[in-house]
Amino acid sequence: MVLRVDDEESRAVVAGAGPPVRFVLVERPGQVAALNRGCEHARGEFVAITDDDTVPRPDWLRAIAARFATDARIGAVGGRDVVHEGGRIDDGDAAAVGRVRWWGRRLGNHHLRSHLQDVDFLKGANMAFRACALQPFDSKLRGKGAQVCNDLEATWSVRRRGWRVVYDPGIVVDHYPAPRHGGDIRGQRPIQAERDDAHNEAYALLRHAAWWHRPILLAYLVLVGTRATPGLLLVASPGMPGPQRRRAPALAGARLSALRTLRSPRRLRCHRAATGSRRFQD
Repeated sequence: MVLRVDDEESRAVVAGAGPPVRFVLVERPGQVAALNRGCEHARGEFVAITDDDTVPRPDWLRAIAARFATDARIGAVGGRDVVHEGGRIDDGDAAAVGRVRWWGRRLGNHHLRSHLQDVDFLKGANMAFRACALQPFDSKLRGKGAQVCNDLEATWSVRRRGWRVVYDPGIVVDHYPAPRHGGDIRGQRPIQAERDDAHNEAYALLRHAAWWHRPILLAYLVLVGTRATPGLLLVASPGMPGPQRRRAPALAGARLSALRTLRSPRRLRCHRAATGSRRFQD
């Protein structure tokens, strides 16, 4: 289990909750540093990842192992995170999960009911990797806390390198969204958090796209964007709130800055030590 060096409360709760757990401490801020610290110490054939505000179902690990066993070409698997919020569950259905349309629109839907399918990306609350397919989580992603889209970048990378990425509805966690830290508060997001979100999505998609595909993706993101971080054309539509209109230029700039991030040196590299563990080094 990965813990911040000063998180004595979590250490005490986990230590008294059941079987012995090996704690791995992290000093650097941000989710990416914590993920890489945990992956560095993982020694198994598979690496399963969930969040601190989720509760995996009893058969979670068994279902993950069973799905990997069906095909050696599967590099990552994940499933549904049943979101519990305000005493309710969004129990709808979705035909498509975890897809990136060729023009850049991203479909999530990991919290809804669906069927077994190959996908482009998984959700960080419920994902697992074949160790040999996993590369370091990207330290270029922005943000002091959640560093959103780290799951998109990691699993989209696996997909683009030729592995299968599979969504299995039988792999389930219950998700109880907890407050975020580091300036990215759910429902009260400051402009910097939205800028980080816009940058990270653009960077994650562009990094693993062919050179000819990048202009299409970037144009869609800058002009249309998403509901949470709308682009320049979307904010011009009737009924768009004034605050969103005023933020549009800053979000467009953040997306364009992903091009500069792509050209900057990559800080982390991965190699295997004699013990079989991964070393993610600067």
